[in-house]
Amino acid sequence: SYPQFNSPQEIGRDLVTMGFDVINLANNHIMDKGAKAVHDTLNFLSTLDTAVIGAYASSQQRQQLVTIEKNNISVGFLAYTYGTNGIAVPKDQPYLVGLIDQEIMASEIMTARAQCDFLVVSMHWGNEYHLKPSEDQQKIAQWLNQQGVDLIIGTHPHVIQPAQWISNDEGHRTFVVYSLGNFISAQNRRDTMLGSALSLTIEKDAEGHCEITDPGIMP
Repeated sequence: SYPQFNSPQEIGRDLVTMGFDVINLANNHIMDKGAKAVHDTLNFLSTLDTAVIGAYASSQQRQQLVTIEKNNISVGFLAYTYGTNGIAVPKDQPYLVGLIDQEIMASEIMTARAQCDFLVVSMHWGNEYHLKPSEDQQKIAQWLNQQGVDLIIGTHPHVIQPAQWISNDEGHRTFVVYSLGNFISAQNRRDTMLGSALSLTIEKDAEGHCEITDPGIMP
C-alpha cells in the first residue's frame, strides 16, 4: 500500500505471458521492500523468458548489456531512475539499481554503443502529473542525445507528456517520449486515466546505420 508497494510475483509471469520482452525495474519504488526484495524479484524474473534492465544482481550482470536481435538489428537497453524515495541503495551493492548519475551513465552508454546497432535508454524522471517535461528532463534528454542514444522512453509522471525529435550539432537525432503515462493503474484523476503506447520502426541501411521511421505515441 502507498507509499511502499509490493505485488505478487505472478504479475511478472503474466506480463511475460502477455508478450513483454523487456522489463524495466529502474523506478522510484524499486527499493520499497529493501534489497532482498529486489534480489527476489530478479531471481524470479530470471526464470521467465524476458530480459530485465534497471536492476542487477551483481556488478558483472550490470556490465552485460541487455540486447535483443531482430532482423539483423541489435537493440541495446539501459535504464535509470532519478531516485528511490529516500531508501538508500546499499553501499556494498552500488550496482543494484540504475540511478541517474551522468558519470556512470556516460561510461555505460559508451560501452553499450560499441555492442549494439541501436540504443534505447529508459528514464524514470520528471514531475508527477505535469503535462509538460521539466527543464531538467529536457537537459538530460539533450545530454543523452549527445552521448549517441537513439531512443529515450520516459516514465514516472503518470500522465502523457510530449514526444519529439531532438538533435545535436553532429546531426545525430534522438526520438524522446518524455512520459508515456500510465499503462495500467488504480489512479482515477482524469489525466492519469489516459496512457499511451509508443510505436516505431527501426531500419538499418547497407552501411549498418540505423534510423527510426514513423514514430508516434498512440493513446
